[in-house]
Amino acid sequence: MKPLVYSRVSVRCGAGADESRRRALEQWLRAKRFTLTADGGYQDEVEGETVKAELRAAGFADRDFSLCVEFQRRWGFL
Repeated sequence: MKPLVYSRVSVRCGAGADESRRRALEQWLRAKRFTLTADGGYQDEVEGETVKAELRAAGFADRDFSLCVEFQRRWGFL
């Protein structure tokens, strides 16, 4: 049985990131096993605050990435 609520985090390159930061972010996300989505973003079922802290610890600034957190109940995403 699925838990009552879990979250899905989507990560994209931030508008302020230059090309080298974009490539570094994409490599980091692939190394963390995030899934590439059809619209060019990456997603995984993890906690958003955890991902944010890990990105910052890896040397990424807030302008380098954009996070979107969706919460799902058993019947679907909100």
